[in-house]
Amino acid sequence: MEPIAILPAPPSALLLDGQDRLVVVFTGNAGLGVLQNGKVEIVAGGPVSSAVASAQGGVYFASQGHLLHADLSATNTDMAAEFGGQVPSDGRVVETPDRSLWIEGAQKRRAADGSLHAVPEGGVLTPIPLTTDIFNNAWTVTARPAVGTQVMVLAANEPQRWQAVPLSDEDAAVEWSYIFADQVGYIWLGGPEGLRRFNPRKADDAWQQIGAEAVTALGASPAGLALVAYASGELVEIDIDAEGNALANVLSVAPSPVRCTQVDDKGGIWAATATQLFYYSPAPDAWQQSWRQLGSLPGGNHDIFSVVVEGKIYTAGGLTAGWGYPWQTHVFDELFAYEPEYDRWTVVSHMPFARCYNGLAVFDGDIWVVGGSANLDEPENPEGKRLPLDSAYFYDMENDAWIEGPSLNIARNEPTVLAAAGRLYAIGGVSPDGPVASVESIGPGEKAWRFEEPMPVPFNQAAGCVLGGLLYCINKEGFWAYDPATGVWDGELPHLEPSPQASLLAVYEDEIWVMGGSRLKASHRYNPKAKAWLVAPDLPTDQSWGAASAFGGDLIATGGAHWSEVHQKYIYENRTFALKKDVLGSRE
Repeated sequence: MEPIAILPAPPSALLLDGQDRLVVVFTGNAGLGVLQNGKVEIVAGGPVSSAVASAQGGVYFASQGHLLHADLSATNTDMAAEFGGQVPSDGRVVETPDRSLWIEGAQKRRAADGSLHAVPEGGVLTPIPLTTDIFNNAWTVTARPAVGTQVMVLAANEPQRWQAVPLSDEDAAVEWSYIFADQVGYIWLGGPEGLRRFNPRKADDAWQQIGAEAVTALGASPAGLALVAYASGELVEIDIDAEGNALANVLSVAPSPVRCTQVDDKGGIWAATATQLFYYSPAPDAWQQSWRQLGSLPGGNHDIFSVVVEGKIYTAGGLTAGWGYPWQTHVFDELFAYEPEYDRWTVVSHMPFARCYNGLAVFDGDIWVVGGSANLDEPENPEGKRLPLDSAYFYDMENDAWIEGPSLNIARNEPTVLAAAGRLYAIGGVSPDGPVASVESIGPGEKAWRFEEPMPVPFNQAAGCVLGGLLYCINKEGFWAYDPATGVWDGELPHLEPSPQASLLAVYEDEIWVMGGSRLKASHRYNPKAKAWLVAPDLPTDQSWGAASAFGGDLIATGGAHWSEVHQKYIYENRTFALKKDVLGSRE
């Protein structure tokens, strides 16, 4: 690690604000500092009990019964009145993935839009979420008189109250300092008695002891794994494989214990001891070199598509193998929207029933959800098979209403659904008899779908887009374009090798970006004028079954799933990424 600056006081946290400025939170009366020109300069003096950087800019911090918002200049705005007056003087402050602001001890939380909401029931406490897992559960650790240390979860499937998660008697007697949910789905505890890991997939699972050396900091590594600082000064990225073996990657050793860490937008790690600030340079292939992370989906979700309407990104339905606590397979009925103003995903509506493997498109001003599978536990489906549907619904945004449209001629899972030339097309997919090549379309006001020229081959687990009036489709079988004017599929386009299955696809800057695919993270862009494929930046993981959109000048990728050899399971993704603009400047 490279030494960067001497600190004027011991730090308690490192933060990055919305402009990627490094903020140091100090203990005692030193307040907040900002790294500028190789020095940490104090920008807010006085005692700070807790602070959190806001995705919308600036820092929220609690100080002597006040909640202040600092824009890191000379201005601090007191927001205590929004939480009913004075806030607890030693309460922690956090911002959750939905951009809500929580204060420990307060009876309200503040949503990104400024509205206040009651916090969930917590017994004699009013806990705040300290970390959120990929199953959309929030976790906290706290000490309760006569009870000892408790780990508590606010489950996605029971969000009205906090539940206690048992610790062993020995661990309950310890005051654990840190709790962290990694990007694989596991929960980590750290403190003076070492490190523990918990599998929330099993409610009766025991906490696994990983080590007994005192942990002085715990957070996310650039890869989203556990980044652990030990009393020895070691800074270690830790994962556990499918056999339960610890995989420890020692990144560096500081001259004294690291008290706090922070990953920056390049994939580097800031680390602070009691007296010094250090920097650990990013790996040359760090995904942060090409992508920046945006607000996360509320839980991992895959086999989804996205559309852009009136300044928001929408995705509907989907499937995850982990939801709630203990985790369970879950089919979504939600219509999700990404709001760039707040950098958050919200639920804006619910479909008439949960649905996965459905196509999604904007047609005639409405959002259409076509085909797919419904709930898997219906009485007429005792084996839980994902039976294809022939139904289609569209969402009337103006009236917040779901309206049933004409049924497809063929029930289809995984259809590629695109709108072009005044018609909506459902291409390929899986029927009850297997993959199909058939294509059908419908126009505004029509009462029935009509068949079109079929694909050259049966076509499923695919992605598609519209560019220059043509419908482009790609999957592991190849790459084709359909001209609605002639009704002909062009099979002479250059194919990728290997051609991806279930890739993320979007039209961006007049090119077709095909990203990832099953066990692939390589990306390519197709230039229709040159009829040539060019290399594009890899996705952060070998992602498939996710969604991509061009949005507000950005290329956005969200959701999906990838196979992890280390853990021998599929990891369902909840993160959203935007391609960095400076990456485009280096294109050939």
